Amino acid sequence: MKLKLLFGLLMFQSVVAQAQEIFTDSFAGQGAPFSLHTIDDELYVGLFDLNANNMAYIQKVPFNDPTNKTTVAEAPPAVGFIKLAYDEDSNTLIGGTASTLYKLNLNDALPVQGEAINNSAINTQMGVVLSNSVLYFVRGNTILKYSINDTNYTETIVFENNNSIIIGEVFNNELYFFERTGTTNNLALYKINIDDSSPDPILVSNMDGYAGFVQDVYLKNSLLYATIELSANHSIIKFDLDNALPISPEFLLTPDNAPLGITSYESNLYYITGSQNIFLIEDPELLNTKDFKRENSIVYPNPVVNDRLYISSESSHRFQLIDINGKIVLQGTHNREAITLHNINSGVYFLKLFNRDGEVLETQKVIKN
Repeated sequence: MKLKLLFGLLMFQSVVAQAQEIFTDSFAGQGAPFSLHTIDDELYVGLFDLNANNMAYIQKVPFNDPTNKTTVAEAPPAVGFIKLAYDEDSNTLIGGTASTLYKLNLNDALPVQGEAINNSAINTQMGVVLSNSVLYFVRGNTILKYSINDTNYTETIVFENNNSIIIGEVFNNELYFFERTGTTNNLALYKINIDDSSPDPILVSNMDGYAGFVQDVYLKNSLLYATIELSANHSIIKFDLDNALPISPEFLLTPDNAPLGITSYESNLYYITGSQNIFLIEDPELLNTKDFKRENSIVYPNPVVNDRLYISSESSHRFQLIDINGKIVLQGTHNREAITLHNINSGVYFLKLFNRDGEVLETQKVIKN
């Protein structure tokens, strides 16, 4: 049902609602990219071959050379690898076609010969999550799991629901999932404790009226991203899971076409749309995962009071204040005096401090009310 809509969207490109930067168009015309996953410095792409034998396959490209494609794995004719999940400890990639999961050992020579690991058909498009070698997936309105190290792949029921479920990611031992209800497919975000034998769902966000189909979910640090397909009103949103419940989603952009897979590398988000291109957009909050909050200084008061921001550092530093769109709104040199923000609008910013060689020493999140 959703796949038919998706194939229709792959045949044309809608009006661009917001300027986007194309990371690579090297897959356009060759195959339809569905899913994305970052492993080290390479981008893995799940595709459906539109031109040859309708094979499902996975390719990878270096982020610094996106035209240099290498085939990782192939599968029998199917509706593409629409989901990818990765287990770092065993260097195992799970590729999901419409109803079958394949286990791929990335230590093997390429292309990897995948092993089909589910005995009964599943709803792969409703999400595949891999956490600590435990694979979570959906059949009907039920979330199930098994260990990828269990050669029998014995299934265990995690949670059963009356409404449609799209699972997202595991964060702090809790599995996040989206529920779709009503004739307009209204969305809400819930979480359950994966250690409970009979978990009670906790409402995380009522989604502020968002509706449609969640094509992909991506977690980086405490930031949960979701791509939502809804006729001509597509969107990419994010949640900060460290915030108090209920959480309001933050709107990022309206993509040019139906948004599909999403991932990140350094401070950029990468996502696919039905136009078959892979786009990127900068999100400074992704710095959470590397240099963010690894500081020796204290920035105070935070949130800012009386338009004055202080840094508890004995040295002078060049600084930049960057908004959530990546724009530098203020820069200068800090000399142990207050940084004045009276011309800066209320919002969330990122303060970068640099050493004399221009290297980033630290990045801190700053809030101005």
